[in-house]
Amino acid sequence: MKYEGIIRIVRELEGSKSEGDYAYLEVDEEHSYRLYRHGHLAADVAFIREYADQKVVVEGVEEEYNNMCITAINDKEV
Repeated sequence: MKYEGIIRIVRELEGSKSEGDYAYLEVDEEHSYRLYRHGHLAADVAFIREYADQKVVVEGVEEEYNNMCITAINDKEV
């Protein structure tokens, strides 16, 4: 599936072992997806960070709990 939206980087889970920056794609006011790349932790946003606060097209597989395993951003494979 392809989704268009804005990438946001959010600091989450402060004080826990999973504390870190997480990437989200805000599609609209009601829909957002936590993004991750196959084989990488959700908090590994180094590749995605260059797209922060930008409108992009993300291709990936929507999963449970509004997670998305992304395969491309703006047609660039990840």
